[in-house]
Amino acid sequence: MNSVLAQFLRKFALVFFDDILIYISTLLDHVKHLRSVLEVLRHNKLFAKMSKCSFAQQEIEYLGHIISKEGVATDPQKLDIIKQWPSPNTITQLRAFLGLTGYYRRFVKCYGVICRPLYDAQKKDAFTWFDQQEKAFQLLKQAMLQPPVLALPDFSLPFVLEADASGQGIGTVLMQQGKPIAFYSKTLCKKAATMSTYDKEAVAILEALKKWKHYLASSSVIIRTDQQSLKYIHEQRLIDGIQHKLLIKLLGFNYVVEYKVADALCRLPVPDMAWTHISMDFVEGLPKSNKDVILVVVDRFTNTAYHPETNGQTERVNQCLQHFLPHIIKFDSLSSFVWISPSISG
Repeated sequence: MNSVLAQFLRKFALVFFDDILIYISTLLDHVKHLRSVLEVLRHNKLFAKMSKCSFAQQEIEYLGHIISKEGVATDPQKLDIIKQWPSPNTITQLRAFLGLTGYYRRFVKCYGVICRPLYDAQKKDAFTWFDQQEKAFQLLKQAMLQPPVLALPDFSLPFVLEADASGQGIGTVLMQQGKPIAFYSKTLCKKAATMSTYDKEAVAILEALKKWKHYLASSSVIIRTDQQSLKYIHEQRLIDGIQHKLLIKLLGFNYVVEYKVADALCRLPVPDMAWTHISMDFVEGLPKSNKDVILVVVDRFTNTAYHPETNGQTERVNQCLQHFLPHIIKFDSLSSFVWISPSISG
């Protein structure tokens, strides 16, 4: 069917096996294009069954999606199935759930990262379901039940591809005029997770170009990344591995790489329990008295580092507290707390 209607594809028609979708902004052009398609079908001795056809619709269900002038949305009936899906008890049930949600993964930002604990549950010999799998299962259901309406691509306009990477996976979004067209994410294997940030960003762009080649092959694309060095990939003299693959892939596209300043907190994970995320720093330049450096360790879940200006009396109080507190506080911060009166804290 694609070869029969090849002259109309991406102009005003989409074809999936024997399903034909004709789209245009005006009714007059719609009738004109409809006539052209039907004439080609008749010329090739192909016929449309009237009971399965819909004409001049403002909104239509197509391949599990609701398509309207606002864009592409998920089918509410499919979302009801996801909403009522119970926690899997077998690996078969888990695979069935991932198969259903995977069909709509383009609507969910960071789908691959969210599903990583669920993927891990499939790799083991015996099916296991722990708290991390249940948490990922509920988080995925919540994300699936609040999907955005994706914009329809306009091939007369440039595409914008934003890519990012972290220690867990890669995430990309394809946009036009600030509206998302599709999301794509993927978890990284242990080997890939050890790569440099530069190479991870390159992998994210490379995977996105492969995923959306059908969109970008005949259009211009603006690639945005927070790795400024990728903007000058053509000027680098030493290129190997992932960088070489990306450079070769880019040769087939009309593209421009733009540097996007990263948000300092965009990759900062939110801890859900004590002592799973800590920060460390050194305080130097102190008067020497055997030791002249202080190591500061902060548990991000329960504490916030605060270093106000102090006078000599406050420093003396702090010295007393340093000797006093270890005798009354247990190491487990969840079983005790400390309150210091403002009258002595300086």
